[in-house]
Amino acid sequence: MKLASTEPHQKPSWVTQAHRRLGSRSNRQGFSLIECLVYIAVVMTILGIGLSLYLKLLSFHRDLERNASDIARSLKAGEVWRADIRSAVGPIEATRSDEETFLVIPTATGSIRYHFDQQTLWRQGELAHSETIFLHGVTECEFIQESRSRVTAWRCEIQLKTKMKTVRVQPKFSFLAVNQAEQKATEG
Repeated sequence: MKLASTEPHQKPSWVTQAHRRLGSRSNRQGFSLIECLVYIAVVMTILGIGLSLYLKLLSFHRDLERNASDIARSLKAGEVWRADIRSAVGPIEATRSDEETFLVIPTATGSIRYHFDQQTLWRQGELAHSETIFLHGVTECEFIQESRSRVTAWRCEIQLKTKMKTVRVQPKFSFLAVNQAEQKATEG
């Protein structure tokens, strides 16, 4: 077995093969300044598109969260209103003018009063002396009396204000309730 010569003037074979593949220093290739600028522009474009999509996603998330909150607020308010209608002991009175809507519900402990003015629905309880905000951000509110076959039903229609410029579906809610005292009187 013959060992490779280790004389200083003779290079190992793998080094000479590498020099042949790479060529001389003047033939070597690298990145030019223009190529670096092009790569930077491509990366910035991709980052810009990604940031734009991320901000749009945040906007959609904020709108969805606001809509879910509005739905939950409206459903809670509707359930309280339905409970008030069911607790009525006498005839319910609804009045409407150009700017305001009123609903007075007589109960065993006093009367409950609903008042819609501009963009707020107010409620005054049986024992309370002042009105409290029941639901805000309302554009329309109607209390409608409906005669059914044996009972008189009450419907509350509420349309909420939206912050979006173009809306496919208006956030409108309708709640229906029947006075239990009146229902028992017609059944008996």
